[in-house]
Amino acid sequence: MELGLGHLGMTPDAFWRLTMPEFNAKLQGFKEFHGVKDKEEAPTVEDIQGMLAAFPDGPLPKERRLRFKREKRDKDIDPKWIG
Repeated sequence: MELGLGHLGMTPDAFWRLTMPEFNAKLQGFKEFHGVKDKEEAPTVEDIQGMLAAFPDGPLPKERRLRFKREKRDKDIDPKWIG
C-alpha cells in the first residue's frame, strides 16, 4: 500500500482495482523511469576468496605502523590533562 499510494501516487480506488500483474508492471515502469536498480546478490565465499587472492593485504611498512601508533596515542590523550 505504501508503494502504491505513496510513491506511485495512486488513488485508493485505483490501487485496490489493480491486479498483481498490473501493479508489478506499474512498479517496474516507476523503477526504470527513476533509475532504481534491483539489489545485487551478496558475494559468495568463492567471490571473496578470489578478491582476497587478487588483492592481498600484506604487512604494513614499519613507518606506517609507527605513524598509526602515534596517531592512535595522540587521539587517546585528553588535552585537558596536558600542561
